[in-house]
Amino acid sequence: MVSGEVATAVDKRLKTISSQANQIRDIVEKLRERVEDGELATGSGISFLEVKHHTMLSYITHLAYVTLLKLHGKQIEDHPAIMNLVEDRTVLERMRPLEQRLKYQIDKMLRNT
Repeated sequence: MVSGEVATAVDKRLKTISSQANQIRDIVEKLRERVEDGELATGSGISFLEVKHHTMLSYITHLAYVTLLKLHGKQIEDHPAIMNLVEDRTVLERMRPLEQRLKYQIDKMLRNT
């Protein structure tokens, strides 16, 4: 039964995505608390992480939605969710070079959480 196997595989992947999204949410929540407590200066830097966090969550949400559409046999060609995926992916790809330059500072901030 191929469709049962596919559904099981998709369910497993969605659980993995959900678990990883929860881990990201916990890390960002800890960083947010540190910012609110005044431990971290937010004058120039935390907004980059906020944009990345929101873009990644948007990407995961749209990806799950497109997967759901595909599972139900719906047509995804020219669907707005596809354009949203492309936009989110483009933002993440354009952030990558900047993230490489900030890698040391980001890692240092994450180690301290």
